[in-house]
Amino acid sequence: GSSFIFFTYFFLLFIFISFVSLFFFLFIFVFLCFFSFTCYFLYPFSFILLFFIHFHFPSSFIVYLSLFRHLSFFIIKFRYISFFTNFHYVSFFIINFICHRYISFLITNFRYISFYIITFHHHFSLYFVFNHYLSLHFIFHHYFSLYFVFHHHLSFYFVFHHHLSLYFFFHHHLSLYFVFHHHFSLPFAFHHYFSLYFVFHHHLSLYFIFHHHF
Repeated sequence: GSSFIFFTYFFLLFIFISFVSLFFFLFIFVFLCFFSFTCYFLYPFSFILLFFIHFHFPSSFIVYLSLFRHLSFFIIKFRYISFFTNFHYVSFFIINFICHRYISFLITNFRYISFYIITFHHHFSLYFVFNHYLSLHFIFHHYFSLYFVFHHHLSFYFVFHHHLSLYFFFHHHLSLYFVFHHHFSLPFAFHHYFSLYFVFHHHLSLYFIFHHHF
């Protein structure tokens, strides 16, 4: 009797507060987006608000449509935040992070077509870009990464985790790049092992990087 009425009242109050909070955040968000239509510098405030909404409603689904010399389609879903914008062109961006060990899906139409799939945890990533060339990118967790770019030249890229990194670049010359290290680091800043870099472009360049040296 009384306990059921109490829990029912508490549940309805919780739903009411949640809806009021959601309406409040969305109202501020739309208000900022409206001003961002004319004042682009207000976009960062919109981003900050998006983070508040994201953490306050982690399972919420928010669609953001803004017109400012471009068309942007923005989606937040399931504890992840994604954003894409550009200028002077029409853009379409969808990203959907589902959860661990599953798939995120991205389609971008920005004067070209992009197709992007990520799978987490001991799986692979696949990335296609078609913009007057073809880009193909595979990442296998704890294994190797394969990267091809065809844009009036050929780029060939391998990464073997805990093993060997091999990079070829063919564009009117040959670049051969070897990296031996425990993990991938920034270019020209490797450690534990050495880097060997060859460039053949009208002449020969030989470059070595050793541990504790640059």
